Amino acid sequence: MGRGTHSLEQRGLTSEKLGREGDPQARYRAPAEDSDAIQCRRHRPEFAATSGQPVLPMTSALLLCPADNFGLLGSYGRAFRRLNVDVAYFHLSDAIQKHVKFDRIGRAIAKYLPFEPWVVGGNRDLIHQVMALKPDILLFAGAIPIRAGALAQIKAACPTVRVVLAWPDTMLNLSDNILACLPMCDLVASYSSTAIPLLERLGARAVEWFPFAVDEELFPGDTTLTAQEREALASDVVFIGNHREDREAAVSNLVNAGLSVKVWGAGWDRSPRDPVLVGKVHQSNLLIGRELVKAVRAAKVSLNAIDPTNFPAANMRFFEQYACGGVSLSSPCPEMEPEFPDGVCGSYYRSDDELVGKAKELVNNADLRGRLRSEGRRRALRAHTYVNRAEKMLKVLGLRPGAATSGHG
Repeated sequence: MGRGTHSLEQRGLTSEKLGREGDPQARYRAPAEDSDAIQCRRHRPEFAATSGQPVLPMTSALLLCPADNFGLLGSYGRAFRRLNVDVAYFHLSDAIQKHVKFDRIGRAIAKYLPFEPWVVGGNRDLIHQVMALKPDILLFAGAIPIRAGALAQIKAACPTVRVVLAWPDTMLNLSDNILACLPMCDLVASYSSTAIPLLERLGARAVEWFPFAVDEELFPGDTTLTAQEREALASDVVFIGNHREDREAAVSNLVNAGLSVKVWGAGWDRSPRDPVLVGKVHQSNLLIGRELVKAVRAAKVSLNAIDPTNFPAANMRFFEQYACGGVSLSSPCPEMEPEFPDGVCGSYYRSDDELVGKAKELVNNADLRGRLRSEGRRRALRAHTYVNRAEKMLKVLGLRPGAATSGHG
């Protein structure tokens, strides 16, 4: 969305939006395990059957990502499980890799330019998996190598399956194969409300607004810092995200104004404009989970420089900052500013001078930081969690947790 840090990027995962910056599949990778096990893994919630009452078949969802991944679909999977939805996972890229020829050379090529027969083979495996599981929901996200013909065959073989695309990115990244898939989707869940009429013009039959949200399992609220951790992580401003020139410029402005800044993220050591500056502020690659929470809480202010091509929508970091209990200083985000107003939940900057001025104001006013931190987190947890989003998705699709359609197998 971001949508982020999802990784001690010791795992090579990017954080912003499903690998929007860097490898498109990075946000879908889990720790190494057997690919067949990933494809077949299911998470079945435990139901306490009431004596004398029939147990309804569970609503089920098949997510096209590895089990327990750190990206958008992983957050939906965790939310669905909390709603007693039976969740299974299928990693399409791994399935395609199984059909790659020419050994190591072929696998290297397939990462960037897979041949059509390999893609068809992986999509055929997906069709077989859907026919075997007959899920109520088939959920995929981003520009993955899924074929419109595969979705059409799935609808022909399993007409009760609801096909859902969670679109998490600037429309610039809508690939031709995803555009072809839009009419096959029963729902396109757009991260941006502004994109809704445009996705409809591109062929989507039903589009709803599903902004990014808070993943309470990924960013636990009970995270604590030791005195040693707080001292090591302390800064006036923290930025967590991949390198871009505009982000380096923002960090440079803050440092030149006398503020201490710490940066975590990928790409900062690859051709920065100011290597000396980056060498001072860059800590390591992206963080995930409790480690990210600690870095945000140890800083006085958390900077969110949203990719301009996302305008006017929020990115993943927007919600992750609130989830971590941070004090957000964000570039403009018109779609979410009414819900998280300036000076009430966080702060927004619209120029270099305003960035520095507002950062200094927040750094020097502990009472203001406390109010913003408290209200921002309260609003995020009240109505902007992935459980909230998953509940809405089930409702839009005419499903409810614990009860499936008659076509469920």
